[in-house]
Amino acid sequence: MGEASPSPTITVAPTSDPTMTPAQAPTPPQSSPPTATKDYYSGRDFLEDMLAARAQAEDEIKRGEYSGSVEDRTDEILEDNEQYQAYAAKIAGRSSSAPEDGPHESRPENGAVLWCADGYEWPCEFVVENHNYLDYCFLFVDAITHDYIQTMYVQGNSTATFSMPAGLYELRYACGPSTSWCCFWHQFEDATAYGMSDDPFYFEVTDETYTVWTVAFETADPTMDDMDTSDIDESEFFGT
Repeated sequence: MGEASPSPTITVAPTSDPTMTPAQAPTPPQSSPPTATKDYYSGRDFLEDMLAARAQAEDEIKRGEYSGSVEDRTDEILEDNEQYQAYAAKIAGRSSSAPEDGPHESRPENGAVLWCADGYEWPCEFVVENHNYLDYCFLFVDAITHDYIQTMYVQGNSTATFSMPAGLYELRYACGPSTSWCCFWHQFEDATAYGMSDDPFYFEVTDETYTVWTVAFETADPTMDDMDTSDIDESEFFGT
């Protein structure tokens, strides 16, 4: 698939910092990126609309205002959102009349948080050491509910540290050459390779420590263990 390699050598090591309490932990990333003027409906808009509708559905069910499933109510809420439906049809390849995407987004800065969920505290850390020339886009998904938690970007031959909430999460990733980056929903287009970790990542907070996971791509560090991964396709990367 283009220049991307779907099977990088990945190592991983869990650590904890006993000198820092959650109250001293790094400031969490902003839940919403800076507002930018645009006149098109992007993948980020699509994702936020979907999550907002799901949250509304869950609230209505808790209040006894709806007796069906969360999925059914979410679909009903989004049914009248024309932009959402057009974008959903486009990415599913079901419609040739869907509006064109907006201009390609510029390559994100190293360590950029493309999106993260509201309502969480972010005391833990996830460190990425990328010794590969390819860029990576990461997606953390709740291992139980399959809700999106955070999407992050790491440039080739770079290191970045991200704040994470406590919990159990699946790690999915997409990689490709920096010159092919399009946007979150289309990644590196035809040059994209997708993968995921076979085991979820557990982040924990105690009175004195918090979890720090370090993942390294293409390193020979003998102190780190190999991480088992699987190649996946685009639908599995975005699937919930």
